[in-house]
Amino acid sequence: MLVDFTANRRPPSDLKGSAFSGLVLLLVVLSPLAARAGAFETALLDAAAAGDAVLAEALLDHGADVDGRDRPGGSTPLMVAAGQGRLAIVELLLDRGADVDAASADGETALMKAARHSHANVIEILVAAGADVHRRNATRANTALIIAAFRPGGHAAVRALLAAGAKVDASANDGWTALLAATRSLDEFVLAELLAAGADPDAAADDDLTPLLLAVQLGHSVGVRILLAYNPEVDAHAADGRSALAWAAADGNDEMVAKLIEHGARVDTFGRDGHTPLMLAARGGHTQAVAALLYSGADVTARNSANGNTALMLAANSGVLSAVRLLVAAGADANARADDGWTALEAAGMISAEEIAAVLRRAGARE
Repeated sequence: MLVDFTANRRPPSDLKGSAFSGLVLLLVVLSPLAARAGAFETALLDAAAAGDAVLAEALLDHGADVDGRDRPGGSTPLMVAAGQGRLAIVELLLDRGADVDAASADGETALMKAARHSHANVIEILVAAGADVHRRNATRANTALIIAAFRPGGHAAVRALLAAGAKVDASANDGWTALLAATRSLDEFVLAELLAAGADPDAAADDDLTPLLLAVQLGHSVGVRILLAYNPEVDAHAADGRSALAWAAADGNDEMVAKLIEHGARVDTFGRDGHTPLMLAARGGHTQAVAALLYSGADVTARNSANGNTALMLAANSGVLSAVRLLVAAGADANARADDGWTALEAAGMISAEEIAAVLRRAGARE
């Protein structure tokens, strides 16, 4: 009778062990069509995933193809074992001649599988066996280092790959580097490791997104502090035209606003939407950010280049009285008009903000 090993490929965990391994091997061997049906290879893939070295060795002894692939993914037993962190199986397969750089349908190698799951010990074994640390996958042209950096907690894997000579600034087909990946994963340890290894803090993706901009957008305060220690271009703009300071101001992240200003960020840059950091802070009603920007010399009379709005108009419409008072005290023109003719007083009236309207009238605003 032909045993169908593809119907239920994962043996129950309580049956793992030499007795069950022997039973599986016996059933496979007794099947007259085993070799033709690829049952040896299917069983070897399962043994690799389960970490069953006894069964894997027996299957190899009986002729299982060490590089037999599953379908449709095209993974070999070595890739499966590497992804699962099955060190003993990895060593066995390599000893039996497994192709260390074989790639699956998506172009991933055993090294990439190990990197994806942060198996540093497996990475070291594969590298010692000659794995290519510069190889790229087929989907995004990621290297093993970029893949490892995307995973939170991948510090040991990243360190192992760097020690093996992985290029720290290699970029994928969208321009993403390991440093951007580590920033995205919010892993400050990997971030620091890559920077210490010489990663370029200003290497940007194709949309001009830098690690600093990404860290600010994600609200990753620790990451921002680490990156600033390596003197990145603090006024870099992404495709949306906003600087890191503009993002921090818009989010009301007072700590980041202060840190960026401390590191020389320009306070009066205009984004593609015509806003300055002060306008964005005012629009959000972020009083502390408004105060920090004014203290650092932000132009309180600046107008949005697209519509003529001022920070005072935006603050009045936000309904935050304290922000309006700060701007008035700094000399904001209470009678300035936007391109559509609206004033700060009318902006306050739109939301029935009577206290704000009173402050504006005392500052000379005319009806």
